[in-house]
Amino acid sequence: MLTPVNGGVGAADADDGKRKNAKAKIKDNTGPSVLILFYLEGKSYRDICQELNLSEAVLSQRLVRARKKLLQHFLGKWVDYDERA
Repeated sequence: MLTPVNGGVGAADADDGKRKNAKAKIKDNTGPSVLILFYLEGKSYRDICQELNLSEAVLSQRLVRARKKLLQHFLGKWVDYDERA
C-alpha cells in the first residue's frame, strides 16, 4: 500500500518532485545536460547533436563523463550510508 508523503502528497507527486530535483542537480551551466536529453527526454544521439551543435564523438564523450560523475556522486552517498550503519 502506498502511503502519502510530504504532508499528504501522493507517491506519484513525490516521485515527480524527486525527478524535478534530479533534473535541477544534473543541469550544467551551458544548458540542458546530455543526461537529461538522452535518458529523461529520450532523444536520439542525432537529435541531441543537432540541438547542441555537437559531433557524435563529442556527445559520446560527454555522456561517458556525465555517467562517471553521476556514479561517483552515488558511490559517495552509498559509502556515507554504509559508514553510518
